[in-house]
Amino acid sequence: MAAPFLTYNQTEIIFENCQFSHLTHAFILANSAAMPDTSAERFFLVLPEMIELNAGTFSNPGGGLVFPLVSVRYSKATLALGCSCNYGKHKLCDHQAQVLYNILDRPDLRIFFDDRLRHKSILTIAEQYGLENEPNPDAHFELIWANRLVNITPRIKTLQPVNKDALQQLAAALLPPAKLFSQPQSATQFKNLLVLSEHKYYKHLQVTLYQAPVTPAGKIKNPLKILDPQELGWQTTSVDEMKFYTGVAAFANNHNKTPLAADLFALRALVKNPVGLATFYHSATISENIAATSLVPVQLGLLQNGLELHVYHKENFYEISGQLVMGDKVYQLNNLPIKYGYFILS
Repeated sequence: MAAPFLTYNQTEIIFENCQFSHLTHAFILANSAAMPDTSAERFFLVLPEMIELNAGTFSNPGGGLVFPLVSVRYSKATLALGCSCNYGKHKLCDHQAQVLYNILDRPDLRIFFDDRLRHKSILTIAEQYGLENEPNPDAHFELIWANRLVNITPRIKTLQPVNKDALQQLAAALLPPAKLFSQPQSATQFKNLLVLSEHKYYKHLQVTLYQAPVTPAGKIKNPLKILDPQELGWQTTSVDEMKFYTGVAAFANNHNKTPLAADLFALRALVKNPVGLATFYHSATISENIAATSLVPVQLGLLQNGLELHVYHKENFYEISGQLVMGDKVYQLNNLPIKYGYFILS
């Protein structure tokens, strides 16, 4: 490879055919107007005022000495250094030589100019993003100088690394918190309940989800903890489960004194119970408060058939009567055991 050759203009010393990765101390000494004093206390404390890929301006603010800004540019094998002191004439002045020494010996500065060092450093970061085989690492990663440190970051700020720590952070940010339906990490086992009750004053249907501890035999006990059906609805992707939680929410905040036709859609989703929750109704005769001792287990179901109507012609009138057959039980329509305005308690 041909050796670098020097040119200059009024403000810069320029080295053509200069590969930065091949620069040496001998090269700096051979092109300096005076011998750089590398033993000086603050010789290697040069700091960039501005630095970016292949360009920067540098100073050395310590020591109480005037240190003019030194500019450094590197492009297409051309290295240009400028300084306003004009001391070096056709050679590197003390300031240019000191800055070039610092860039050469300090990886945190050299990485901005030496593509071989930079690409080697980027490779360790690029592997975390699956970009280690990209032909132009500089197109995907940039160098950021801050607080006297250099960091390698993706140019696309939303680019996510693919490693264990990053995936765990991504999961924590995207996934919902652990479902309330999951059992707490403790020795106590918990069960989730669907509880039907009536309004204390107006006696219309109310539905609540509870979580309760259970004995080893599976019997529920106090205390009962109310669960939020709307929050649970956001944690599922099942359409049936979403409808179920919406139905529960509709009757959890039910202020209607009498049944409404619109409530039937919510009621069907609730009775379907796709989550498979144990269902209870509150017995106010045991206790006015909803507690483990005042809950009675019950099975919910939709009435499919069993309704019979009878019409009799008596003289000038028709008499209509009916009955409902549920399993081995027969109920007269005028004497049905209606519960909460919607259910037949069998």
